[in-house]
Amino acid sequence: MQCDLFISGVATGIYDDLGQPSGTSLTYISGWLVANVGKLNTLINTCYSGVSGCIEPELGLEETSIYREVFFNQYYSRKASENLSAIATDSWIEIKDEESSIRRASKADVAKSYLTLRDSSWSNLNNLVTSYRLNKAVPQQVVGDDTIPGQFVARIVR
Repeated sequence: MQCDLFISGVATGIYDDLGQPSGTSLTYISGWLVANVGKLNTLINTCYSGVSGCIEPELGLEETSIYREVFFNQYYSRKASENLSAIATDSWIEIKDEESSIRRASKADVAKSYLTLRDSSWSNLNNLVTSYRLNKAVPQQVVGDDTIPGQFVARIVR
């Protein structure tokens, strides 16, 4: 089916861009894309629907770019929340022995990194949406006739 290929292609691209994280699967990303199409509709004032594992009508290049950024923003927000909630159970950061030591990354530092990525994603998303709205804007209503009938003769004034 054509839409299955489209969704799986977008999901694979997202998965690869994230560095193929172990906690996230292609199935999760594909399901998220179909289930959260309303977020895209709200941002860019469209009427896409996620039915039977498909997004209809098929997204164009601009819409796909915006939707990918919506996913990234949600992903980074979720990862930051997970790391912030894990701080309470994080009992050690560094262990030293006579000749060796083990130091692991602080959950707070990891969360800050995800928040920075989220903020960057949010800024990029806003730029994409603004550009999309400007380029796809059409007048809702055209009223009147702004032309004046007749012939015009150019006069040269000296």
